Amino acid sequence: MSSEAEARSSVITPPEALAGPKPQRWKRYVNSLLAEELSSLTRYYDRVIQWLPRKEDDGLLLSQVATGEKLTLGRDEPFPDLSEESGRRTAILLNGTLNYHSDIQGLLADLKPRLPRTSRVLVVLYNSYLRWIYVLANRLGIRRGELPGTFVTRWDVENLARLSGYSVVRQRLCGYFPWRLFGVGTLVNRVLPVIPLL
Repeated sequence: MSSEAEARSSVITPPEALAGPKPQRWKRYVNSLLAEELSSLTRYYDRVIQWLPRKEDDGLLLSQVATGEKLTLGRDEPFPDLSEESGRRTAILLNGTLNYHSDIQGLLADLKPRLPRTSRVLVVLYNSYLRWIYVLANRLGIRRGELPGTFVTRWDVENLARLSGYSVVRQRLCGYFPWRLFGVGTLVNRVLPVIPLL
């Protein structure tokens, strides 16, 4: 089976088609903020492959990202060798994966030889300094799932990327306030990223 066929066999099911409860409003809002940020790059790519989604990941973020083709590859599926691709641009999305992985350098280093120069790895990291909020949200039932186990700072990301053969092109904070709150949250999320030192 070719690499192309392996990737196509894992076409993601849109969240609307999944059985189960509709995602909470705040979750849809936060994912729309992340998708807007990611789409500033992915709209210029032919496809996005979400690699190693967590079991709690319902595909909401990937469904909102602007691109042509969207695929997902889970833990039991090998990442295809795309290194010979020259006519297609692929973005690889790691949504929270590094917050739960104990060997980030190994993960990135294993991925590197399978990618062509036209590919980019997009990493969504959740702020490790806010672990106490995740604990509280789990206790209140606002959030479900395992708590992040790997503490990753911005400097860690840069160093691990360099050790794995990557260059960090852009880091940007996103999603300061998880609710719209009659437009207040939207204002906060647009203003805070442009204020230095925040």
